[in-house]
Amino acid sequence: MPEPFRSDCGRRVTLLEGALENRRLSLSSFDGSLTQCSSPTTGVRSTIWPWRIPASRNPGSKAWVIEDSSATRHTPSRRPLAPRSQDALIDFFRTNSLEGLDSRTRERTAQRIRFLRGSDAPAAVLADWFNGQPPAGLNAGSNLIAHAVAGNDARVRQVLQRRHAAYLRERVDLAQRVSDERAIRGLTRADLAAAADVDLTVLSAIERGKPVESIAAIRRVLRALHIDPSAIPAPGVR
Repeated sequence: MPEPFRSDCGRRVTLLEGALENRRLSLSSFDGSLTQCSSPTTGVRSTIWPWRIPASRNPGSKAWVIEDSSATRHTPSRRPLAPRSQDALIDFFRTNSLEGLDSRTRERTAQRIRFLRGSDAPAAVLADWFNGQPPAGLNAGSNLIAHAVAGNDARVRQVLQRRHAAYLRERVDLAQRVSDERAIRGLTRADLAAAADVDLTVLSAIERGKPVESIAAIRRVLRALHIDPSAIPAPGVR
């Protein structure tokens, strides 16, 4: 478990991000604030917003203050899922995409993935959702569930935390990936636009597959979502 924040500001921000990413430490352990850190706006926003942590920046000192030491999250049930919900999870682990799901299934699948990423025992959660029975089929999704049922927590955690190099040359691929990851992190468009320090109209254009003039804006959005692109669309290409 990381030590509480008592050292330099750079280390504070690094520890905060690492602790929240791994769900190992509550914010109350950080002396309640980042009041001594004059951190860049985009850096702090990209850390606090994905976790829905209320915070504000003091206009005078330009320091960030965490206003509430608790991050509220929806906790899905661990009862066995319906076959349709199981299939949606398998497809996500196979394709790394929520494409093709209806809005309700997409939202619930995103919530479950978010819960798994933050769980201390993701293999046990997956095993419960699949009633301890590995699904039929030979693909990345069904294989991951089989690892979960076998109790291979390290393998499940590795897959959940892996940062894929995303090939996003086409605008439709960029739109899908940004929209999916935003849903998984539980962010509104306004949340993500604030975290990435881009105009809401720019983010809307990205998610609708429209041309965007600024490569820097696209990269800020991807960085806020912790997506590593191996290619992105050329600016303004129709």
